[in-house]
Amino acid sequence: MKPMDIHTPPGSKVVFSNPDAGWPTDKWKLEPLVVVETYRVRAVQIHSYSTRLYLTQFPGVEFNTINFSNVEDE
Repeated sequence: MKPMDIHTPPGSKVVFSNPDAGWPTDKWKLEPLVVVETYRVRAVQIHSYSTRLYLTQFPGVEFNTINFSNVEDE
């Protein structure tokens, strides 16, 4: 699956599709997620060096957008 679009708006659905990508220091954040499970976008923050994803199901936890794909039926 292709990585999610970093311009995905809040309220959209994404799927946890790429657990092996991203920084090793972020791997602990992925432990409660289920591969191919759908989650709802709370916010996306685009920075010059990375993009952070916030999910409604995990308030306050930053994820790397590289671990997710957009749900195609949106």
